[in-house]
Amino acid sequence: CRSCAPCRYISVSLKWGDCGWFAKCDLDGLLHDVTSFSSAAVEPTAGLDVASRRQERSTLLSGSQSTVAEMTKLQQSLASAASMNSTYNNGDRLFDRVKVMPAARTLFCSIDKCGITTIERVAQLVNGFETFKWLQSAPQQFNISFEAYLKLLRNPLWQRVVVYRDPIERFVSAYQSKCLLTDGIRSGRRHCHDVFKLNAWEISMEAVVARLPRYGSSNAHWIPQSHFCVGTVHSAWDSYTHHILLSNLSSQLPDLFRDRVPDPVLASINSHLLHDSNSSHHTHASDLRVSSSLREQLVDFYWEDYRLFLTK
Repeated sequence: CRSCAPCRYISVSLKWGDCGWFAKCDLDGLLHDVTSFSSAAVEPTAGLDVASRRQERSTLLSGSQSTVAEMTKLQQSLASAASMNSTYNNGDRLFDRVKVMPAARTLFCSIDKCGITTIERVAQLVNGFETFKWLQSAPQQFNISFEAYLKLLRNPLWQRVVVYRDPIERFVSAYQSKCLLTDGIRSGRRHCHDVFKLNAWEISMEAVVARLPRYGSSNAHWIPQSHFCVGTVHSAWDSYTHHILLSNLSSQLPDLFRDRVPDPVLASINSHLLHDSNSSHHTHASDLRVSSSLREQLVDFYWEDYRLFLTK
């Protein structure tokens, strides 16, 4: 849309797999009889050549074997993607969000507010850890370097999974959980109040959205999804074998591990998913309305995500 002069508005739905581009749109007169659509104005920018970038990635990532030169180019590309988030103060660029399950030859790039707790618990079951602990299935725990991870992304014996979500829906979920504390976890304040430098009485969606450009890249709950796992969500999207929308995660997880884990482990995964579906630790983004003006600001902040998800 940004490379097309007449395009001024978009209406998108990851749930329905639909994207509409428009020259004119009355944002205040939108119908809401079909849910899960986000509509907003988009300022066009010049020089967005999506086709050439996709062709470059396709050429770079094609073939079953990579040369040293190709791997060097890929690493440079990923490093460039990671640098997009220059203010994120995390040396590994969210590399610890990768979940590795060697016995099942499976890895996930997990994203905060995109089923990350479920993925972490499934990794615990598959890896045979007795207790749950955050980041216990991260690559560092298996002495897997980023360079080794790049090779796994090209290994045909491994399945590589990324779970993603409509960016505005993800933002609303984070806002409800961390700012409004609707899930009852008081520590959420450090992910909202402290991040955006707001007192409790100053918290509002308008205030948080206004501060996203300045502070949003300093915390994993707000950072764009395309920046996760050292930017591989953006730069190596085609290297992931499975791209799962969050709403489909529970239904697709068992199939991912069928024939890859022993039957008792698969049964434990199914049992956890059943328990998880009844858990109170879920925030429903559809419960909160987002005004058209806020949607416009959110689409702008998360444009890299929308461009990635809707061009693939």
